[in-house]
Amino acid sequence: MTNQNVIQIERGFPVAPAVLWSLWTEAQHLSAWFGPHVSLEPSAGGAFREVWTNDGRQTVTSGTIVTFDPPTTLAWTWADDDWSGATLLMLSIVAERNGARLTLIHSGWHDLAENASGSLRDAHASGWTMHLTNLERYCLTLLGK
Repeated sequence: MTNQNVIQIERGFPVAPAVLWSLWTEAQHLSAWFGPHVSLEPSAGGAFREVWTNDGRQTVTSGTIVTFDPPTTLAWTWADDDWSGATLLMLSIVAERNGARLTLIHSGWHDLAENASGSLRDAHASGWTMHLTNLERYCLTLLGK
């Protein structure tokens, strides 16, 4: 679901909640499916940082972890280096019959410049769909499938 202020995506993964948690919080796993230029300090107050290229320009996305509750809830602020404000990314992980269910909520788009927030939100909705597909493929690789 996506509305004007929130991106919300739910997806099941074929791994236990503790494993899914580690895929977000352990550097060797995060860089394998999210990208090689990403880092996350897995603790409350820890830093998130991603360096990537956007239309030929290097962009830095950064944030601070505001909720760190293993293995169920992880949240951090999220902003590109040229944004007027920050958004909030929250991940919730629960057990389900065949693994774990992840709910990703990326909110706070109204805090950005009004003319940019819609296009940024839409780009991030597409980006999160891509990243979660990469995460699912990585899970299958870990399972030998």
